[in-house]
Amino acid sequence: MDSSPDQSGEPLTVAETAAKPKNLALLAAQGLLTLLLLAAIVKFGFGFFKKNIGPTSQKDVVLKFSPRKVEANGNRLFGTGTEPYTLVEFMDFECPPCRATAPQIASLLQKNPGKMGLIIRNFPLSIHPMAFQLACYMEAASELGKYIPFHDAVLSPNFIFSDEGLKTAAKQCGINWQKLSALAKSKKVFTSIKVDLDAASQFQLPGTPTFILIGPHHHCTRLASLQKVSQVLGSNS
Repeated sequence: MDSSPDQSGEPLTVAETAAKPKNLALLAAQGLLTLLLLAAIVKFGFGFFKKNIGPTSQKDVVLKFSPRKVEANGNRLFGTGTEPYTLVEFMDFECPPCRATAPQIASLLQKNPGKMGLIIRNFPLSIHPMAFQLACYMEAASELGKYIPFHDAVLSPNFIFSDEGLKTAAKQCGINWQKLSALAKSKKVFTSIKVDLDAASQFQLPGTPTFILIGPHHHCTRLASLQKVSQVLGSNS
């Protein structure tokens, strides 16, 4: 059987001849994809590819919202509400930066007793497959009066991201698994998380973790970094 020669003068095999149109189609598809990506960069900028991956703010931003609205629906992790400063964190419990900053926050609070409280609000991101489930279980633990110990158990380096990991965390905190699991799937919990997500959208939060500092004059400032907290609290930080 005759075969068309390649550039080297050697005849092409039947398999090589059949693959040639496929290779051309693949190259055409790759070229089209490249054009689409370039068009997205031109229209939206490189930030188009960073959506919901993490905070992108490079400076502090004063929010035109009341402290009550910023704190609303949150879970108080530290403090009594009488401190001059309150830090509100919108977090995703599967987000690596959120988990990494937890010890930093704990250190700030320990060094500044009576100066700052901490409130946690949910901001589960779609890029983390277990984030929404974790938020549901955190809210369920709050309903059972076990938010603080469950928070610490889920953020432990030993926590395993699975149903078994959640069961283990519940057992460590003395929480009835059946009650916790049922509450985590309830309309009340879903509604609570939706309130937080709606707030994150309204506040135009760039990602997780996002920190909002409420000061003694009721100013609400979205922080670019935790270093600002240390500066505000003084030399003890």
